[in-house]
Amino acid sequence: MAWHTAAELQRTLDLITSINAEGCFVTVNAASSRLLGYPPEALIGRRYLEFVHPDDRERSLENAAQLKEARAMTTLQNRYVR
Repeated sequence: MAWHTAAELQRTLDLITSINAEGCFVTVNAASSRLLGYPPEALIGRRYLEFVHPDDRERSLENAAQLKEARAMTTLQNRYVR
């Protein structure tokens, strides 16, 4: 799905983020407040694995390694903890 405006990205109910090569949040939309209990500014610069459910961390790390190797775009799904 292509986002037409930054405002549209902020209004969506889904959590949408971008993460750098070190695994830290670079951008976070407003849904983080409702879904994770943290406003975007509290997440930016922190490692996403801090918030991934412990049972999903290994799979999440495997997915991240595959992304680095293939340099492909994908959607990742994890359960998160508050």
